[in-house]
Amino acid sequence: MKSKSKVIPFEEIKLDKFSDKRGTICVLNKSKQYNFEIKRIYFFQNKKNDIIRGFHSQKKNHCIFVPVYGKFKIKLNFKDKTYNRVISAASKKAIYIGPGVWREILTVNKTFSCFIINSKFYDKKDYNFVK
Repeated sequence: MKSKSKVIPFEEIKLDKFSDKRGTICVLNKSKQYNFEIKRIYFFQNKKNDIIRGFHSQKKNHCIFVPVYGKFKIKLNFKDKTYNRVISAASKKAIYIGPGVWREILTVNKTFSCFIINSKFYDKKDYNFVK
């Protein structure tokens, strides 16, 4: 998040990247790229192309999707703003998604994997499945 006082419903985050002859390390730093306490981390991995995930928003949870391998298409909607992008692990970018943002995620690689950090523990009541 770019500002503590301004709520940004969704944005692309450039990960800090450090490379040398051994490879690359990508980093998310609190207060620089996000500003919430991490309560939960989960992963997903696919073994098929064109898997669709999401089709919901969350009422209070802030999250960041960080691709580890492969790429995905993401469509986010918040009020009258729509965001469509392809995000790949090679891009060294992540996606911040704030509360109230509708998400639809389509995997485009058979072996796609991603981890998601969250500001809240899982609570079924926090999910909104109606757009």
